[in-house]
Amino acid sequence: GMNSGIVFDTFDLSSIEVLRGPQGILFGRNVTGGAVLLNSKKPADEFEASVKAAVDAGDDGGPNTYLMGSVSGPLADSLNARLVVYRNDDSGWFENLATGDDFGELEQTMLRPSILWRPSEAVELYLKYEYTDISGDGPAAQSHTSGAGVDGTPMSFDRDSHDFSIDEEGYLESEFNLFSAQLDVQVGDHGAITNILGWRDAESNSLSDIDAQPVYLFHAPADLQSEQISNELRYNGLHADGKLNLTTGVYYFKTGFDKGRLTGALFYNEVTDMQREVNLPDPASGVVQIIKNTADAEITGMELEGVFGITDSLLLLASVGWLDWEYAEVSFDLNGDGAVNAADQDLDLPRAAKWTYSLGLNLDLPLGTWGYLTLRGNYAHRDSSAFTDNNLGFIPEQDIVDAGADIYPNSGSWVLSVYGKNVTNEVKFGGDTLLPANLGPVPLGGTFSPLAKGRVWGVEAVYNF
Repeated sequence: GMNSGIVFDTFDLSSIEVLRGPQGILFGRNVTGGAVLLNSKKPADEFEASVKAAVDAGDDGGPNTYLMGSVSGPLADSLNARLVVYRNDDSGWFENLATGDDFGELEQTMLRPSILWRPSEAVELYLKYEYTDISGDGPAAQSHTSGAGVDGTPMSFDRDSHDFSIDEEGYLESEFNLFSAQLDVQVGDHGAITNILGWRDAESNSLSDIDAQPVYLFHAPADLQSEQISNELRYNGLHADGKLNLTTGVYYFKTGFDKGRLTGALFYNEVTDMQREVNLPDPASGVVQIIKNTADAEITGMELEGVFGITDSLLLLASVGWLDWEYAEVSFDLNGDGAVNAADQDLDLPRAAKWTYSLGLNLDLPLGTWGYLTLRGNYAHRDSSAFTDNNLGFIPEQDIVDAGADIYPNSGSWVLSVYGKNVTNEVKFGGDTLLPANLGPVPLGGTFSPLAKGRVWGVEAVYNF
């Protein structure tokens, strides 16, 4: 129910499902752009264990280390269990030019026990608990020339750089608790009823340097407490001699706050009374956030992805996405010119890139009778997009290249990998919020634009017992 609920690393997954296009029919609200389902591994019928370790680093900064492991097996007849432990310790990829120190420290710990009980061939109950603790520095906030043409003061950096200078390094402290219970019951020979109950509790505290300058002007703490509960009840079955596959059900969601192959989707989406968090620069408070019903919008899109075997050893992966949007009616002064008119209606919809596409290759090379080597590379493009409703804050187009090599022995007992992420050192931002030209009597300007890591090189080892 919140963005911070997805700020975590993943481990011990059985599958990742990408459902393209709006998914509101099956998954309720907040899925107008599609859904990504991360399915963790269930407890195994036989003993198994796995350990994975990895270390990576950029051109500067300290190392980023990972250590994770899982163990699973039967506890009794029809009762299996699994325990997953994850630890990440990042010394910081960035350099804060105000201090000359490494920046971006992050520590993350995750524990996930689960139980699978099969009292009969027709009934299965899967219980899972997950605890995650995250702590680290605040955002690596860069100030650069804003879309309004105002430089940051006293520091303004090249938008195409990872440079930044802040006096308040801030912090992030988050804690998540998750419990889920999934009950599957077979109905006849061709149907099944599934009920999934989920509960999540989240608490987060942070401090960010919003002015993105090496002076004390605009620093913002934030506290968030949230509890959410959901329940999905569905039926799936084959009817009419297998000619009809029927899926139906109901989905309940409530959240509260305290102060291979070729697949694709074509979709058309109408949004009425679009609720937006409008961010506007303000000389008194720095940034004003207003939640308003701003407009009616129409969104048309297409997404395709495919996995193609070029040869027995060469695999091609490709995807393309296209979006077209327009404001059907505007009820708020989006561009801030004092009037609600056609100029507002001509603006781009925020955070909606026109084109996205990717191309990847996986090549398997035999290593005699011993095993094989996999070479992999991937290129992904995303068009520039507006970040703010007035379109003065924007995210530049991005071209990301990843590469790696993996060694697999025929025994399957271990895997050794080397990899590079964002090998062209592309600059990526998590936002582009405009700041006022002056904060009270003090010149400011520029932007609050949190930086993502640039180029990273790493090595990873996995051992399966």
